[in-house]
Amino acid sequence: MGSFIPADQATFAEWSWVFKEYVSANYAAIGLTVAEKNEIANAVITSHSSFVDKQEKENIYRGAVGKDNADRKVALQVLRKYSRFIQGRPQTTDAVREELGLPVRDKVKTPVGVPEIAPELEIDFSQRLQHKVHAGTAPQNERLNKKPKGVGSIELRKKVGETPTSPDDMQTAAIMTSSPAIIDLTGQAGKIVYYVARYLNTKGQPGPWGEVESAEVTGI
Repeated sequence: MGSFIPADQATFAEWSWVFKEYVSANYAAIGLTVAEKNEIANAVITSHSSFVDKQEKENIYRGAVGKDNADRKVALQVLRKYSRFIQGRPQTTDAVREELGLPVRDKVKTPVGVPEIAPELEIDFSQRLQHKVHAGTAPQNERLNKKPKGVGSIELRKKVGETPTSPDDMQTAAIMTSSPAIIDLTGQAGKIVYYVARYLNTKGQPGPWGEVESAEVTGI
């Protein structure tokens, strides 16, 4: 017994409610007492209430994640715009760069340098159970998207469900020699997936990690 009971929460909520309604209307005919009918009704109503409450909170959380992603993207665009302007000014000193947390240019030229910047990410989640992750200097437009000079590949890491504490808390999803990377997320519908990336030069030496980006897995 029990295998016939739906394992999926949404299906279980629907099935149990139909069960309760039938019992409430026909309890005497199927051999149950008023107390037994009430026990079934109370258990199902309590379970259904908890399920609805959870769904509402998940919707609120997803909305908050979406707003945070949108607001952070605007802030990133503004900060990138002006950090590039400041970085490119001939008058900008290394001391100013250090104060602002900008990369300090290596004065010693090497044949293949360690990447100084990180790739930007753009996540296409329009396909169900799949993310298409664009990475590079212009991930919004693959015709213009290029790897910086000396870069051989991009290391992409991901984490499903929980906000990562650092890139060390994430798993390697792909070593990208071209963009985009197709990430299969079968079984992860409705979950949030977090991504971060860094350039690897032709010797495999890594640059700095970029910003963490996230997107929900579409299941419909």
